[in-house]
Amino acid sequence: EADEFMVADVPGWSTEHRGRGRAYIYVRLEYYKDAYPLGLPTVSALVKGKKVYDPRTGLTQWSDNAALCTRDFLVNYCNVASTRIDDDYVTSAANICDEEVTLRHGGTLSRYTCNGLADLEETRLSILNALTASMAGTVVRVGQKMRIFAGAYDAPSFAIDDDKLAGDIAIRGATPRTELINTVRGTYIDPDKRYQPTDFPTISNTAFIAEDNGVVYDKDLQLPFTNHPEAAQRIAKLIMYKARQGITVEVPLNHKAMDVACWDTLTMTQSHLGWDNKVFRVKKFSIANLPNAA
Repeated sequence: EADEFMVADVPGWSTEHRGRGRAYIYVRLEYYKDAYPLGLPTVSALVKGKKVYDPRTGLTQWSDNAALCTRDFLVNYCNVASTRIDDDYVTSAANICDEEVTLRHGGTLSRYTCNGLADLEETRLSILNALTASMAGTVVRVGQKMRIFAGAYDAPSFAIDDDKLAGDIAIRGATPRTELINTVRGTYIDPDKRYQPTDFPTISNTAFIAEDNGVVYDKDLQLPFTNHPEAAQRIAKLIMYKARQGITVEVPLNHKAMDVACWDTLTMTQSHLGWDNKVFRVKKFSIANLPNAA
């Protein structure tokens, strides 16, 4: 039913204004100049977000699981049909998010959570990037399907050896100086400070700084959906260590690699490079135009 106080007090608000499926707050203040010398106070509320679908249970209920929130955003705000979401990958990512991490000072915390506020005036891509940042993950399109990944090690599903090569390997052996990171600082949303952006303790690695001749290469990281400093530090550390993985390769492969997709992990064995099942993650994948058969 419509709120009786709003029906009585708000011009144009009738019994038909029931607000179903919408969260709202109605505040009525009695003016008293000594109580409000600076004018009307700012009113805020601590709320839970909308219910999200969980393919693991088939239920739609509230959750701060970052993978499930990302799935919901894709379906309900990016107009991606639910049939185009690869829920096997959502399940895997959601399980990673739910893993309990033991904290140094005691207790546990879910590995990745999503707690924050998105302004729908922002671009959908910027909101999606903020959501995936809360789980150190990404969203990848493979064919007509969308795959959601959380930041964790994936067991390699494919092995590259000489019989799968279709040409020479191009190697970049080190991270360009412009991409180096040895220190990460930034903000998270602090529940103890009225959910305002707050600096998390800086993550820095003295060994990396020494490798970089004492030069500090820092990254500023904004985590608007992370509400715990330890979780923010964990994500920052992953980003820093990922940036130190300097070797990238461009590998032309034959038809035996047709099952490989972007963001898969695979192994490469190249004896002349000293690689024995060295693990790589696929960052880009494309199919070249093949010449017509003679």
